Amino acid sequence: MGLIVPKGMSEQTICRKAEALYRLSYQVNAKLMVRQNGEDPTDCLLRCVENNKVPDAAEEMKKKGFPKGPPDSPEFGICDGEEIFIKITGNLVIDSDIKTKRLKFYLNMDSACAALKLDVYNKKAQSADKAFSGELEYNVGPLPDQGPPRRGSMILHIPKVNYSFCQNTHTHTRTRGLCVCVCVCVCDKNKINSSSKRLSICWIHK
Repeated sequence: MGLIVPKGMSEQTICRKAEALYRLSYQVNAKLMVRQNGEDPTDCLLRCVENNKVPDAAEEMKKKGFPKGPPDSPEFGICDGEEIFIKITGNLVIDSDIKTKRLKFYLNMDSACAALKLDVYNKKAQSADKAFSGELEYNVGPLPDQGPPRRGSMILHIPKVNYSFCQNTHTHTRTRGLCVCVCVCVCDKNKINSSSKRLSICWIHK
């Protein structure tokens, strides 16, 4: 493959254009899919699959408990072994120290799959809305200055009712664990010294 360029074009620009042409020669069309857990929408499942595998992938994700999510991305070209860089912006954040997710795509493999845990950045914001929202931004490959369709975004929603329920459930579970440990300590103390009127309680955090 040859490349004819203007005389004054820089080497950096030539390399970038050559790399883009190379990618176009070996790309397959794929889509990025995002689905949220039916019970806890802060749990997300991400997959990048070839176009003809999208219906089957959606059904598999549904069976795993991830039935709904934003519309799939527009189709984009991706090469074997290429990475997709994903970050969350707006009022949602990735609940992890690592704030950028990477998906590596391989032809004829289902390895381009990742789980994502979301949290709300500011719980007092979006007070008039029924859901917290943010954007999932993705970029196919390392080049930051490319346009659609290899770069794009999806809007994610977490209904406030679901978010409050999940938070309360987690808190209740931790509290139950604490109470059980306190009761055990009290019972053991009574067995050791049943005549004693004073009782010390050990607080053990689970």
